[in-house]
Order: sequence, then C-alpha cells, then structure tokens
Amino acid sequence: MTARHKPLDNTYAISFNNYNCIIHILQVERLKMAAKAGYYPDGVTKYTDPFYKCVCRECMHRFWSVTINISCSVCGSMNVFRDFDDAKADEEFERLMCLKKSEEVRGHPRISE
Repeated sequence: MTARHKPLDNTYAISFNNYNCIIHILQVERLKMAAKAGYYPDGVTKYTDPFYKCVCRECMHRFWSVTINISCSVCGSMNVFRDFDDAKADEEFERLMCLKKSEEVRGHPRISE
C-alpha cells in the first residue's frame, strides 16, 4: 500500500492491490482517532483503567462507568460525581445524604409541643 499526500486539495491518493482510492484528510484523522490503541471512544479512558465509581447528584443513584462522559441511567442527569476511588464515592454519597436530610428538616420544621 502506498499513500501520497496532495496538499492542495486535502486528500490522500492511495494505491492498494492495484485499486486507487482518494481519501479526504478528515476521514484519515477520524481513522487515526478511532484506531487510538488502548482507549475507549471518549479518547480519555484507557481500557486498563478501573471503573469510575459514580454517584448521581440529582437522584443519588450509584453506578459504575467505564467512560467519563456518561449520564445517570435513572434520571438522565449529567451532574454525576466520578472517581476511581470507592472511598471518595462513598464520601460523596454520604455528603449528598446529609444535604438531603438537612433540606428535609428545613422544609418541614419540627413543631414543638
């Protein structure tokens, strides 16, 4: 296979087994990105990275994700805490629980007798 860049029209002329093809440079760049070995399509997360431990800040759903650009599967919110560390995800969940409880107390003040 041989490739020859033609800078004036942003294409590559490629010969492969006596077949001639013209590929636009943007298509070549997309192929390079898609072929980035060892990464998920988000381009950030490696196949060898551990799962992200996630907590949705809207509905407090807890889940795992392999990529960083995921929304909550329950409510669809993008306001999601993500970290590789279980302890940090647990801390965020506890923080959200405390916040929710304090909002409930403020919203429903206790009536003293």
